[in-house]
Amino acid sequence: MKKVLITGAARGIGKVLAQRLAGRVEVVGLDAADWTGPPGEIRFFQVEPGRRRVEEIFHEERPDTLVHCGLIQDFQGDAEQRYDFNLLGTKQLLDLAEHLALERVLVLSTALVYGAFSDNALAIGEDAPRLASRNLVALRDLVEADYLAEVFCWRASK
Repeated sequence: MKKVLITGAARGIGKVLAQRLAGRVEVVGLDAADWTGPPGEIRFFQVEPGRRRVEEIFHEERPDTLVHCGLIQDFQGDAEQRYDFNLLGTKQLLDLAEHLALERVLVLSTALVYGAFSDNALAIGEDAPRLASRNLVALRDLVEADYLAEVFCWRASK
């Protein structure tokens, strides 16, 4: 049976995805937040990104697929903490995915990275520049995490 590791599994899209996939594939959930009572078929680890424990879990669990939903998109908290969490956490996960040669990697993104400008195309393509941080510095971590995912794709396609 295939194994999927989902970050951000205790909340939002990550939680819904983990619950929907449970029973179809092996699900391993990671989140900095606690998940009280995850379904029995989901192995859950409460762990902060960037910690050595994340690396240990990857090596112990050997997932086939990584789904990275564990990005902080709440702009009310500490900006530096969010930046480290999003950027360094994403880099660690993508480095592990490359090192372990995972079959699939999906990274949750947001259209916010493209910026809301009056001259944007109606349909923004994947190759559009990510301009959000030009006017809104608070989005720089999400923009940079999106670029990290793009670089990962280029490296993985070689």
